[in-house]
Amino acid sequence: MHRYLTLILTVLLVVGTTLALIELYASADTIQYPLSASIYYLGTSLLMILFVLKFRRDVSKNLFIINSILITIFIVDGVLLALICLYALEPITRVETLASSIFFFSGMITGSSLFFVKPEKVA
Repeated sequence: MHRYLTLILTVLLVVGTTLALIELYASADTIQYPLSASIYYLGTSLLMILFVLKFRRDVSKNLFIINSILITIFIVDGVLLALICLYALEPITRVETLASSIFFFSGMITGSSLFFVKPEKVA
């Protein structure tokens, strides 16, 4: 099952970012929901950490590098979504600091799983 970890992380990255962007910019009633978008992103972050912890055994070196790149992309997405919540919401004077901090910390929590949870055996 560990060979599917990269696929699982890729799907979670795409789905979490897409759901967050839909809630920010493409909701059906044209109202932005940054708090619910950040909650979706936090859930995606927790799922990524769960899969990284569950499948950290017997990970090959190539898969470990690819998974590290995917988690780094997730961190950058979290920071960019936090900046969107601070500077690019409608109307211009709207600032969502709670949603921004949830985006930022969900990316940093996932990043900590990358740096503090090393695989038990790198083949």
